[in-house]
Amino acid sequence: MDGRKGRLAAVSAIGIVGLFGLAACAGDGGGGPATGSPVDDLELVDSTPARTAPVDAVKWLLSSEPVTLDGDKESGTPEDTVLANVCDRLFQLQPDLTTKPWVAEGIDYPTDKSAVITLRDDVVGRDGGPITADDVVFSLQRHAAEGADEADSFQNVSAIRKTGDHEITLDLMQPDIGLEVSLAGVGGIVYDQDVVETAGAEFGSPGAPDGCTGIYEVSDWKAGTSLTLARNDAYWGGNVEDAPQKVTFSWADSTAAVNALSTGSVDGAYFSTPELVPALSGKGDAEAYFGPSTYAYSAAITDRGGLKDARIRTALSLAIDRAGIAKAGFQNFVEPWRTPVGPGAWGYERDEFQAAMDEIDVAPASPTKEDIARAKELVAEAGLPDAPVVIASDSSPTRSIMANAIKAAFDSIGVPAEIKTVSEQEVGEFFSKPEVRETADVVPLGWYISRPDPIGFYDNFVTGDGNNWIGYSDPSYDQRVAEAYATLDDTKRAEIVIGIQSTFIEQMLWVPLVSAPNTLVLDKGLTGAPASVAYLSYPWAAQLGKK
Repeated sequence: MDGRKGRLAAVSAIGIVGLFGLAACAGDGGGGPATGSPVDDLELVDSTPARTAPVDAVKWLLSSEPVTLDGDKESGTPEDTVLANVCDRLFQLQPDLTTKPWVAEGIDYPTDKSAVITLRDDVVGRDGGPITADDVVFSLQRHAAEGADEADSFQNVSAIRKTGDHEITLDLMQPDIGLEVSLAGVGGIVYDQDVVETAGAEFGSPGAPDGCTGIYEVSDWKAGTSLTLARNDAYWGGNVEDAPQKVTFSWADSTAAVNALSTGSVDGAYFSTPELVPALSGKGDAEAYFGPSTYAYSAAITDRGGLKDARIRTALSLAIDRAGIAKAGFQNFVEPWRTPVGPGAWGYERDEFQAAMDEIDVAPASPTKEDIARAKELVAEAGLPDAPVVIASDSSPTRSIMANAIKAAFDSIGVPAEIKTVSEQEVGEFFSKPEVRETADVVPLGWYISRPDPIGFYDNFVTGDGNNWIGYSDPSYDQRVAEAYATLDDTKRAEIVIGIQSTFIEQMLWVPLVSAPNTLVLDKGLTGAPASVAYLSYPWAAQLGKK
């Protein structure tokens, strides 16, 4: 399930069993070891090593077939993985999660309520004709239109105007720090207006032209079977002769994915978490790389009432064995974590965010006797809930392990709790149906945000937000979230966001469990692709080649 601020990824149904036989590889892209990681050789890297020679074709696996290649209608992970290679954006997200100008030369803020985008004059479309300021205005207005998938990214934009042959001005209701990152994502895709309007309602469907400018173009989409991209040898953005000439996507569920990767019938795949990696142990020539991600698992709290007291929620956090979850559920390819968003969100002031997380003392990796005693004191102060706490979980092994760890934590501090087994579909319905949330007090979930800034998670808990399941309301919290979005200075914004994070943890609105790295599984003969979550916006396929 996709959303502006966060995305739910259902836990894989495949078991996490066996010993890990793949290499946990470092690359030339930097990154370094995950701080405090329980796996000594698990190193987070931005990219795999650069290729030494080109390859003609690559076969890639998606979790499902794209619904559409119209990013304004749908921009889920399968769609984004393809579109990253097809559609240039005004800015380009880099493997290290920074951004740089691309179709745009830059962006300036002459006032607090205006942003001026200067465009390059050498960008051409598929037909060799120029991409104009009119095309950019059309594209941005389309992204910002009511009902478009990225419309919320433009919530502070009141008008989009052409103010020069190579200049666009955005009128703002207030400064917006998320704007440039949004313009490096789907919200910054530049379309050829004539192509999109000619295709009409068919735009984005099999057989329709992609309407973009980019390194690749859609050459053949066999609905239900495969989707093939062909290299654009006339690409305006530089020499692409070393990029693979053809990239063919297929799709499969978890079990079939393991088979395809282990037999070499596909060359690689990206995964939001490392859950499938142990199942590939000793099979074929696949190799795993791990990169920064915003993905984290938390115990999400509802407003049903069993956990309405923050002291009970904090007691739960003190008593959970996060290291046990990491080992039993993920073979230690995740890290016990103290906040509800992963380190890939630290796109600025990384040291400050790390230091702030290190100071959190209510989310231990493994609870000590002192932690349990402290938790019991909080329970005694708050009083027991009126009825046993209900933990919702489907039967997938990973979520079951998390649910049992939550129940064990409650048992250890004397809070009655029970696990309610629901279907995987019902877990997804916690996001869309308030009546489903009335059936349970807590549910373990995976969640990631699409921007490298923790505020993209914490804004879910402003008053009345649809993802604010617990019904939290604090005018001061709301005001600080708005202030963070309006603060362009990174140092000042980090200070504000860390303060918001402190309030979130003090209230324990969700209980953080573990963070998960982005995972790239690649044939041992290939290299070059980014390992970070940047693959959702960066033209990763063009970097692939021989190792």
